[in-house]
Amino acid sequence: MNLSEVSEGHDGLRETKLMLRLQSIREERLQSSCYYNDCYYTYGYGDKSQTQGYLGTDTLTFGSVRVSHVVFGCGYNNQGTFSNFHEAGLCGLAHSPIALPYQLSVKKFVYCLTSPDSSSSSTLLMGSYANNLPVPITKTTPIIINPSRPLFYYISCKGISVNGTPLPISQSALQINADGSGGMIVDSGTTYTQLRTDVFNSFANALINAMNLRYVSYGVFKLCFQLPQYNVKLPTVVFYFDNMSLEMSDENIWINLGGGILCLAMTPSNDMSIWGNRQQVNWVVGHNLETLYFGFAKTNCDGF
Repeated sequence: MNLSEVSEGHDGLRETKLMLRLQSIREERLQSSCYYNDCYYTYGYGDKSQTQGYLGTDTLTFGSVRVSHVVFGCGYNNQGTFSNFHEAGLCGLAHSPIALPYQLSVKKFVYCLTSPDSSSSSTLLMGSYANNLPVPITKTTPIIINPSRPLFYYISCKGISVNGTPLPISQSALQINADGSGGMIVDSGTTYTQLRTDVFNSFANALINAMNLRYVSYGVFKLCFQLPQYNVKLPTVVFYFDNMSLEMSDENIWINLGGGILCLAMTPSNDMSIWGNRQQVNWVVGHNLETLYFGFAKTNCDGF
């Protein structure tokens, strides 16, 4: 994190009173209220996880830089994926005044997520540190802000191919609709990518034809294969976005449940589509909040 950039430009933010901040950040997923001197929040995520707790402010220290009046939540009722793991907390990166980049007045951030099997930690860089990367950003595409849902970073997904054959879906299938519904967002807090149901079904059918193996559903995973004893060549999957394409590695597409069960690490959605963190593993993912562009580069995030 660029400590010099953190120390600049946030004096006005420091003076913002908590109640005014609460009024400015009300949106569809955050509910907050104050009674006397206590403030509470309820916040939901794309994978149906939810956290409830106290909302407060404190001074955070980054190296030698202290930033006062940073708003944060202390959850006492955490449900969903939060109940399965024992994280110390979450860092909010959304397009919102309550998110950490906004509170620190930084215009860029980059993260690199390690594999779930890795012993290395993932990396988050902010400010000018996001400019000096060990791996150059090679692919860019616009960040789209949807006025109906301004919290999210939308990305324009034009199509998907399996072994070089495009899915029979329209280019508008994953675009934002006139009423603000639909579209695809990039979300590091949602585990598995969610695709609009008709797109998911088309994708699943293409994988079934390519794999030519017995398939079943398993828990939340709607498409799983029972692998044979011999090695199976997995199909090549490419996602096409505005101005770029991303060829996904096997770990971005599949999850091995053991016992020879291999599942598609994506699920169907009745609402908007979500580009989840499993699909971002071992990718540099950059957000430029000034020019409103995503940046991507394939790499090994261990030791990034």
